[in-house]
Amino acid sequence: MKHHILLTMTLVLLAACGNDSADSDHGHDHGTSVVVTRWTDSLEVFIEHERPAHPGPVSFTVHLTRLSDYAPVRAGTVVLYIRRPDGSKTGTSTDRAVQPGIFQLRHDFSLEGEHALTLVYRDGGFSDTCELPSMMVGAGVADGGNPAEAGEGESGEGGISYLKEQQWKEGFATERVAIRPVTTTLNVSGVLEAPGGRIVEISAPVNGTILTDPSRPLPVIGRSVTAGSTLAVLSPDPGNVNGLAQVRAEFMNAKADFERVQRLYERGAVAEKRRDEARRRYESAMAGYELLRSSKTWESDDADATLRIRTPISGHIEHVAIRAGQYIAAGQPLFVVVDPSRLLLRANVPAAHASALQEIKDAWFSVEGFDRSFRISELGGRAVARGRVVDAATRTIQVAFEFDNPGGVLPIGLFADTRLETGRSDTVIAVPRSALVDEGDNVRVVYVQTGGESFERRPVTIGRMGETHAEVISGLAVGERVVRAGAQRIRLASMAGAVPEHGHTH
Repeated sequence: MKHHILLTMTLVLLAACGNDSADSDHGHDHGTSVVVTRWTDSLEVFIEHERPAHPGPVSFTVHLTRLSDYAPVRAGTVVLYIRRPDGSKTGTSTDRAVQPGIFQLRHDFSLEGEHALTLVYRDGGFSDTCELPSMMVGAGVADGGNPAEAGEGESGEGGISYLKEQQWKEGFATERVAIRPVTTTLNVSGVLEAPGGRIVEISAPVNGTILTDPSRPLPVIGRSVTAGSTLAVLSPDPGNVNGLAQVRAEFMNAKADFERVQRLYERGAVAEKRRDEARRRYESAMAGYELLRSSKTWESDDADATLRIRTPISGHIEHVAIRAGQYIAAGQPLFVVVDPSRLLLRANVPAAHASALQEIKDAWFSVEGFDRSFRISELGGRAVARGRVVDAATRTIQVAFEFDNPGGVLPIGLFADTRLETGRSDTVIAVPRSALVDEGDNVRVVYVQTGGESFERRPVTIGRMGETHAEVISGLAVGERVVRAGAQRIRLASMAGAVPEHGHTH
């Protein structure tokens, strides 16, 4: 009953499927078969059917692919509406896929002449309509006189076959060649570094021994620390004259001398000039002593018997160079502390692009171990430095960006493939960067989809490179469809040589 209801529904012809299409004899060995490919805003419609030399039943195999994710349509109703040569309407339908993405229809054509075909797909409240080429039944077919399909070829010489079952299984997508704005980018090398003040090497201020304290073990690599927290306790050498002891002795001597001279001055035993000289010496020694005692990397107790080694910044312990009980010398490295919350991307711009340095607005970079690119502006970053001197060895100029490192996930020291965005933007014919296949020797190609299962290798000339798209100077026309995902697999299929036998299990 459902079948009869669909056949008696009023035929509503929506807009045709667009200009990007390919109708033809298929590249597989189907004898008198016809293959038609159309794209709507939502679907790719790929149909195979017989070329009827006389009235009778004709089978249609319909392949439906969702353009949202290039997956096969698995459910819904497919209706083929037919307007016969006498103006009457009929049709056929199915609501069952013989396998994911593939629906089969069969209709008995009783009249000779040209039949108008319209395919409608429905699923729940969704509906999509696609106008197909008209089909000639009987007269003129045997001698190739079908006016709707004459002279059209899908695969042709050098065509590459890549079946729907492969496309659905292995990850595949296309995109129409279109006119769009492309902002020029420069591909350069870079490295992730710590900005100034966010990586600190803490050294021993004086000779001494690292004290053993079971209640406060030495920190380990990776431990989080806060600014001012104690990392270790050092017992200075009693006779140390290279650090705190000497400064403290000078301060105590200057203090005692000033107090003595002040008493003599009050009794009139010394001149005011002598008192002023002693005071200046005392104040200078006191300033030096207090500065040393208030160091951000260590603090002494009142008797200067021990020194607490402190971290001046919050972050993570990156390196520990000592052990409990170890004797160390003044200046010996103890710890490295890193604050990874902000990073610096230092990029090397070839001298040939020096004129673009002042136009750089943003940057993207990708690093080993991460399957995504990072955009500086999206990480709260900005350019903080632009070099003005060309490195004699590398012939490059440096530009630096500082940015947030959420969660500290990006390690310092990673090499970064960097794209610098300039302020130069134009509206041009463009394709996705992912569609470009670099074959070496400055040869770039794309793979153009000429039909549902046929493709063509096309060399292209590329102009400016944008973040996601590249300008095409020659080799493509607006409206053609290029493979943006799976191009390398189609390239491998083309290198295999022979066009395979048809692989559908209809």
